[in-house]
Amino acid sequence: MKQIYCTILFSFSLFFSLAQKPFICTPSTNLSISLPPNTFTSTQINMINQTSGSLTLKWIRFTNSVPNTWACNLCDYNTCYSGVPSMGTMFPISGLTQGFIRLETNPFAYTGTGYVVIYVYSGSAPTLGDTLIFNFNASGVTSLSECDYETKEKEQVTLLPNTILFQNAKYPNEIYLINTNGQVLLQKSIAPNANEVFLTHGLPKGIYFLRTQTQIFKYLKIE
Repeated sequence: MKQIYCTILFSFSLFFSLAQKPFICTPSTNLSISLPPNTFTSTQINMINQTSGSLTLKWIRFTNSVPNTWACNLCDYNTCYSGVPSMGTMFPISGLTQGFIRLETNPFAYTGTGYVVIYVYSGSAPTLGDTLIFNFNASGVTSLSECDYETKEKEQVTLLPNTILFQNAKYPNEIYLINTNGQVLLQKSIAPNANEVFLTHGLPKGIYFLRTQTQIFKYLKIE
């Protein structure tokens, strides 16, 4: 049985490694932005269609730590929202157009830092998406850099067919298990230095997202 499971897991890994990503992001998936006071700053990441046909992209907001004293509004291709919603679907992208996620941010007279994390994916290939990180810094306060973000990723998460093991939390944490429609199926608070086991026997086969306060994982349930 173990050999069969390893063969299936290898087959899935080989399939996803050979599959072509349906889009690429430019200029980067991780941006650090300095915000001047009392000014709206536009920050945009583009998605270039890599397929031969039309591409519909969806997105899920995983984190928004922007201070509530700031204004931060999201636009995608081709809708603008008030604030940063939890999820959305872009208009279809042809080979001659680009998708995008754009944040319009104004700290007004308030200093501080914050970041927004968004996962963008094609509905036909949700495992081949990209995680976008917008790091904001207002009025000279040191922003959360990519290096700082990685430093906080100290907890260990082990994903098994019917179990998720969470170990070595360094500070209070919140765990969310989310399906591809953005529905929260599981939410749990983790105490510092705690180990937790989540059983997923009752979930149907499919693709899920596991989010902690600092990390995002794709969870493929195959049995």
